[in-house]
Amino acid sequence: MILTNTKLILQDTYSEEIVHEILKVFGLVAPAYPFVFASHFQDVVDLLLGWATDSETTPSLANSIYTSFLEFRPFWLQNTAFGMELLKQFLDDLAQSIEDKTFPLGKGTSLLNCFHSIVNPICGGLSPVQGTETVTTRLLQLLAAGQGRAQSLAWNSIGNNLLVTMIPNFPGMNSSHSVLIVAFLLGQFSPFLTSEELSSSLSALSLLLATPRIPLSTQALRNLLNPFSTFLSLRLHSSEAVLGKVRQVLRDVL
Repeated sequence: MILTNTKLILQDTYSEEIVHEILKVFGLVAPAYPFVFASHFQDVVDLLLGWATDSETTPSLANSIYTSFLEFRPFWLQNTAFGMELLKQFLDDLAQSIEDKTFPLGKGTSLLNCFHSIVNPICGGLSPVQGTETVTTRLLQLLAAGQGRAQSLAWNSIGNNLLVTMIPNFPGMNSSHSVLIVAFLLGQFSPFLTSEELSSSLSALSLLLATPRIPLSTQALRNLLNPFSTFLSLRLHSSEAVLGKVRQVLRDVL
């Protein structure tokens, strides 16, 4: 009864303060009464996604919703098919946003953050037969397309966070995706960026090289080590931290 009434309030409210309080209720009820919460889980997620993807939602509330999704991990693992359908829907919506002439970056980053907050907890319960390879391919293609439209460090950072989550854990990622991953990372490297701005992209590249199940394809390796590649341009960087990471990557691939 409590959850039914709480869902009705969530459905009708326009107050972010009330939504914050409702998240606290879910945070208490879900672990204490998992069998009860499980029957409401999908409805709760749908309602919260309405807030998380709204361009007028404040970052504070959106981040609280992403955190709640991560805390719902046991329920995501019981609802992987539902989670996969949501991921596919996010990709459809993301494709429409990128194709929009004005490309609303805020909408695009919200969709990427929602994707991340769901793919993270369901990774451990997925198998390749659930269409994970197709989802991976499309995500990487859209990351590259959005990168070209946005020219945004925020877009790249969210994309790198996704890679760090998915490379070691997502079953649909394999060697055939290494070209797309490397291309997305090469689109971020520049000797004129600070070490902080390069940190997430270099970390994603290092993780890719350290993951045996996703070996670099011949083409990915050629692109990375092309004499004119943006990665090799980092050898001119002024930061010793960046230079150290570049040397480590070169040792890993040569």
